[in-house]
Amino acid sequence: MSPKSPSWVVMNGTDAAMQPRSLMSADDVRRAVGRMAHEIVERNGGVGDVVLVGIRTRGVPLARRVAEQIGSFEAAAPPGG
Repeated sequence: MSPKSPSWVVMNGTDAAMQPRSLMSADDVRRAVGRMAHEIVERNGGVGDVVLVGIRTRGVPLARRVAEQIGSFEAAAPPGG
């Protein structure tokens, strides 16, 4: 894992040394957020009636990130937080 490519990390509780293990690279997360954003728009026929609500604490930044991604390809981003 290089310092230039941050990733989601989980600590392996069974390993006495507690070595970090990468679940998704930063690029993997970016692609997953993009796919979620496109799926939300496709399944709802746009964003007119869409509100994104994230569950605290990590869900709120994710909802904002998805809304920002939707705003990059739709006329407006859905409200949320």
